[in-house]
Amino acid sequence: MIIYTNGKFIALGGSGYNGELVHSEDGINWTFVNSPMGNNGSMKSIAYGNGKYCLVGNNGQMYTSNDLKSWRKVSNYNVERISWNSIAYGNGKFVAIGSFSSGEITIMNSEDGINWTFISGYASGSKTIFENNNFVIFNPSPDIYYSIDGNEWNKSIVAQSPFNIIDISYTNGKFVALGKNKSVAFSENLIDWTPLTQIKDESGNDITVALNGICVMP
Repeated sequence: MIIYTNGKFIALGGSGYNGELVHSEDGINWTFVNSPMGNNGSMKSIAYGNGKYCLVGNNGQMYTSNDLKSWRKVSNYNVERISWNSIAYGNGKFVAIGSFSSGEITIMNSEDGINWTFISGYASGSKTIFENNNFVIFNPSPDIYYSIDGNEWNKSIVAQSPFNIIDISYTNGKFVALGKNKSVAFSENLIDWTPLTQIKDESGNDITVALNGICVMP
């Protein structure tokens, strides 16, 4: 994954454990950081807010840092029971999503990245983002869940099955959802979605290759 936050591009990479975190202010010169998780887990997602970075991984691994150099492990019984998939920050809160060993999906939120609270009344998801004043949770299905405060969640259906969401981003006043089988839908409010029947390139030709994500251009 790669994000831009706090004046830096940050990318997580590598396969399995002992992955690498790299960051750059200009996208050209990069600084490598060894994973603070070591052999205990693989890095999955990172977010920045309230003056700190919060890094999550599988096997209950969660770390915070003020500078991307020195890391502090979050030692919390509930946090360490969960394999984390994704984290985002917005409106004064971190929101993280993961699963127990049983496969049950769970969401927690935190104001400081250290003290975490379980959130109930939601459904499943594997990735969370914060865009246009909303947290959005989704996984490979037609459903999304969205929230302003990270506590109360609403469900929306992007499109009828088999629209399985791969990625969602926000640009130019619209949320754009990318699904499997080259399907795309867009919305201004996360409630009313308009599907595109076929994606075309700038020459008007149908795009037939598989799509894996969305890149937003300013």
